Amino acid sequence: MKWLSRLNERNLNDYLIISNTSMQKFFKHRLIIGGLCIGLWISGYMLICRPIVFNKPIFIYGMIGAFWVGYKIPYFYIKVKVKQKTEQVSADFPLWLSSLEVLILSNNIPNTLKKSLMTCPNSIKKDLQILVNKIEKDPMNQQSYIEFLSQYKLSDVNELMLDLYQFNYLDKSLMISEFAVLHKRLNAINTSNRQHSQEQNLFFIGAINSVPLFLLSIYILLIANMLSNTLMGG
Repeated sequence: MKWLSRLNERNLNDYLIISNTSMQKFFKHRLIIGGLCIGLWISGYMLICRPIVFNKPIFIYGMIGAFWVGYKIPYFYIKVKVKQKTEQVSADFPLWLSSLEVLILSNNIPNTLKKSLMTCPNSIKKDLQILVNKIEKDPMNQQSYIEFLSQYKLSDVNELMLDLYQFNYLDKSLMISEFAVLHKRLNAINTSNRQHSQEQNLFFIGAINSVPLFLLSIYILLIANMLSNTLMGG
């Protein structure tokens, strides 16, 4: 069954890590939902199709298809949730990093990160706590900065965290000037996020507006089919 879990399911392991879900729990959900889909198929077939005609191949293939749909639902669900969380992290990270400027003026980088936990967005708080713990053990370990939020595969986050790591080697006056440059990059990221959000909203509105037209088209086709059948019968 291992090959089934990977068929057309890219980044499944990454999704499970981000959502803090074990493979065993995920597979259990697949079996439960797949069984429910089979039950719905059998009930629907028996209530609707059985009184008319019973077609054994269609019935069996329908059960297989129903189980396959149920098997795939958890993957698509977790994929959507991870996408939403990634977008939230992408939006929260620049805001959090901008807030560090005030703390950096009177603290070193490790203390700045630790104190920022109080006001850190919930989407990245758990990862920040892990980073703080690593830095307390080894303050100058660059890998700790690289691994921060690395599971989301956001290139901007990786680059900015490396810049933050370099602040460990700067004096306060240079930090202020470097943060001014950093702000420009953060503003560009925020602008890009807003544009992406606006594009998604426009797409959603367009999709909603197209639903009435789609339903109207179906209605017209049904009426045309009924009239055609009536004329043919007459």
